[in-house]
Amino acid sequence: MRLTDFDPGKISSLFSEMVDEATDFVRSCDAQAEILSDFRVYVRYSGQGWEIPISLSADQAAEPNAETFKSLFEADYAKLFGRIVDGMEIEITVWSVNSYTKVDGATKVAATSIDAEADSDQTRVLFDPAIGQSVNAAVLPRNSVAVGMRAAGPALITEDETTVVVPSSREVITLPDGTLDVRIVEAAMASKEQMEAANV
Repeated sequence: MRLTDFDPGKISSLFSEMVDEATDFVRSCDAQAEILSDFRVYVRYSGQGWEIPISLSADQAAEPNAETFKSLFEADYAKLFGRIVDGMEIEITVWSVNSYTKVDGATKVAATSIDAEADSDQTRVLFDPAIGQSVNAAVLPRNSVAVGMRAAGPALITEDETTVVVPSSREVITLPDGTLDVRIVEAAMASKEQMEAANV
């Protein structure tokens, strides 16, 4: 829709229908939670092969105004490209509504002390960029690195779908929520003996 053909009634109805459809889908997942919606239009100068996303408030979507849409587009366009283009028609190519439930804030994970060292009798050759050569890296199944365990690099922490590569400049500690905290090893901690033991 070109701004010269801007129809506030048609646009507000379109957004209303999209909100109903989006919230109905979210309700099928959670019938009780509060549902929020974000509104966006993708706008360009006519003839361009791409558009830029413009965010709208709920009020701007409910009571659309051509001048407001134009001002928002020109402000964002100028931020991206340093200037607007005078005399060119502006058009909206995509109308978007994203409905969702509120997400609880993340809970801070408690500090974890190192209770044990992860160990393995299995190794695999790995090129270690930290020292610029191939090394024997310990192979550790993810479920063997329990909470509070430290795995010093070079190591490979394996799962069915992925492998975490831990070079000799890093160490991994398993946190109480099960995540792996990859940390930089201070140069003073990476002893010459550890490096030599890692070499093939």
